[in-house]
Amino acid sequence: MLKYHSQRENQIKLIIAMYRMKIIPDSPLTKVKQIVNAFINDIDSNELKGGSRLSSINEFSKEKRVGRDTIEKAYKELKRRGYINAFRSQGYFVHESDKSKLRVLLLFNKLSSFKKIIYYS
Repeated sequence: MLKYHSQRENQIKLIIAMYRMKIIPDSPLTKVKQIVNAFINDIDSNELKGGSRLSSINEFSKEKRVGRDTIEKAYKELKRRGYINAFRSQGYFVHESDKSKLRVLLLFNKLSSFKKIIYYS
């Protein structure tokens, strides 16, 4: 039941994200870049969570009145950048990443054996 609720919640968030997505025909950015940027913003802001299923190319094309080729190029670019995964006969899904890892910047004037242990851990 909990997994169903989570999937349903992700579907609702996708519908909302799709509704908010505006494709501006006269924009200096191509439609592909506009779509890619919109998805990246939604994924980075956690509007679309890892594992969320994206609309199919046909559904997206009908909903936003954009050519299938444009959607396919945008999905390929998102996949190339590691934001989504494609599974044959299943569709496109937001990549589940482990954002719990911290990135730390270490500055050393000398690299002692103790500092090497910290650096490589």
